[in-house]
Amino acid sequence: MNDLTYAQKHDTNFVVNNHLNRQYAIVYDESYLAENPSCCIIPVKNRREVELLLLSLGEAASVVMDEQARKLCDVWDLYGRTYSNVFNDLKWSYREEKEVLDIIEKIPLPKINSDSFRTNNFDTPEPERIDQEYVHKNNKDNVLISIPAKYGNMFYFSGFKESPEFNLDHCSDHLEGVIIFELVRQAVMASVHLAGLPLSGTIVILETTIHYKKFIEYSQPYLIRTIPVIRQRGGLGFDVYNIIQNDQTCITGYFTGIVYKSKESYQKFRNIKLIGRTSNENESSL
Repeated sequence: MNDLTYAQKHDTNFVVNNHLNRQYAIVYDESYLAENPSCCIIPVKNRREVELLLLSLGEAASVVMDEQARKLCDVWDLYGRTYSNVFNDLKWSYREEKEVLDIIEKIPLPKINSDSFRTNNFDTPEPERIDQEYVHKNNKDNVLISIPAKYGNMFYFSGFKESPEFNLDHCSDHLEGVIIFELVRQAVMASVHLAGLPLSGTIVILETTIHYKKFIEYSQPYLIRTIPVIRQRGGLGFDVYNIIQNDQTCITGYFTGIVYKSKESYQKFRNIKLIGRTSNENESSL
């Protein structure tokens, strides 16, 4: 009999199973690719990739392993464990943004039909814009992202093309860089709030990076997908994103920053920095 017990074959609550009945299957043995299942196959090479994918996809993913794969890999301790049990042990690292950036590019769009996944045409109705509070805007017209779809621990936003706060002085057949930066800033800010940061809180950006792979065509819809990694109590965190058009990644990047749960804690930070700056200026002028 197969290495998996009969009960494990038929209980979908186990992280490791060979049913291919979740939206995503994390595999070591790429021969499963030949089966062309209805789920999305994601091949991996090591334990941490498996952990990061489970943290990103939640219960939308299962790990497919036979006995041979378990002998060759280092995720044997997932075998026979439920999702709730595994997720109690899995933890994000708050200095791992580049590793998560690699992971987000491995994840294809889920094979589901949803108005939130408008990547091929404009035939579906225009989605509703997210409330401006989530992106720290006073004017709703300046919001560049939709109310998102949440899938696993990721958020999918439809992106818009224009905002009255930007008055570009030339025509283009692709989305301009200044618009791209603002829409990913909005998607990052919104997803961090949706992941638990109160609307009264904010993020001080420490680092941002953006990699351009393809033009975002102006004539076609696109998605921004985010994976927010923040502590509920505040402190260091990051948010990784990619922009998808026609099922292809056009842009990837991340923001890292310090998360403040309230305006009071942010103002305290601001005041300390200003006092320190003033003191240094006084010393240097002596």
